[in-house]
Amino acid sequence: MSFGTITEDTVYSVSGTLNGNIVVDADETETYDFTLELNGADIASSSSSPIVFLSASNAEISAKKGTENFVTDSRDAVDSEEEDVYSAAIYSKVDLKLKGKGYL
Repeated sequence: MSFGTITEDTVYSVSGTLNGNIVVDADETETYDFTLELNGADIASSSSSPIVFLSASNAEISAKKGTENFVTDSRDAVDSEEEDVYSAAIYSKVDLKLKGKGYL
């Protein structure tokens, strides 16, 4: 799942199981907010980081109240010398706010 051109403030809610990843690569020159809302989500990837923020003006992840959310990078150890390989369950090249009253 990939988010590129964002033309307005965006809240994207994820629930259930996702075997793959979410990539946010928005235009930093715009001032739109992007919130990834975790609402009982279990996100896992065996090929790359499950959640990646490459660019965004205002980025945040919100764990909704009363939910348990899991983000798992199930790869073997990754060589961090490679510039395009991100070694983390949640990787961000921009300031990222974590909020909410749920569990992450």
